[in-house]
Amino acid sequence: MSGNPTSFRLPSAYTIPTSIEHEGKNIPLPSQIRDNVRMLFNGLLDAHQAIVSLNDKLAGAGGTTVVNNNTTNTTVITPSGGLVISTPGQGYMVGPGFLSVPVGLQIASNSNITLADTNVLWAWQFNLDVTITISKVSVFLGGGTGVGNASVAIYDASGNQVLYSGLYDTSINFVSTNTIAPVTLTPGIYYFGQTQSVFSAGYSSFVAVTQVMRLLFNAVNMRFGNVNLATVGGVCPTSIALPLILAIDTINPIMAMFEP
Repeated sequence: MSGNPTSFRLPSAYTIPTSIEHEGKNIPLPSQIRDNVRMLFNGLLDAHQAIVSLNDKLAGAGGTTVVNNNTTNTTVITPSGGLVISTPGQGYMVGPGFLSVPVGLQIASNSNITLADTNVLWAWQFNLDVTITISKVSVFLGGGTGVGNASVAIYDASGNQVLYSGLYDTSINFVSTNTIAPVTLTPGIYYFGQTQSVFSAGYSSFVAVTQVMRLLFNAVNMRFGNVNLATVGGVCPTSIALPLILAIDTINPIMAMFEP
């Protein structure tokens, strides 16, 4: 049933039959049963109207859809509507998963990349609450001395790569932008990944990943760490095995700009 259920309510003048026919017999319906039928019908319509009204309000606010399952007696809330970022110049996402850079988050001119960090995929879990179409991925190469390649990628909750930036030359001392085939990400759980083939790459990065922060993020479940999979030539793999394994370093996530 769609639309405004109040238009389907039984009018007070509507007369519910005083009897029904069953197997050739005319069975009378007492007034109490007829009143209960009317109340039940209108009650179900009231409940449906409440759900429709709630969905309208949530959808208007970019919220969710509520669906009640009478069979299992459960209520399922699923993403619906919400902010959509798809127009160039309007909206962005910064790896690992920030829709705007938090105030006070310091940016460093390097990524704390050491020899032990090369040819390793590092990953950070993040929640995406909007729908965003990405066709450009930029990083700032802060004058590293090593000549090699690096890349970033986004993986879904199962570890499948859904976006790959392409390779960046680590010797460039400037912003580097790669244009990719448009990828649309919908609300969900994702992992931001990065890897590099040289340990002296000078990428600009967030410096908030300290030892304490690493322990806090991983206190209950692994949300920051590395993947037990060697990378080659700075190329992020097409899939990763989850859960992540414990990070023994405090490498900082590369500041990557994702935009339409």
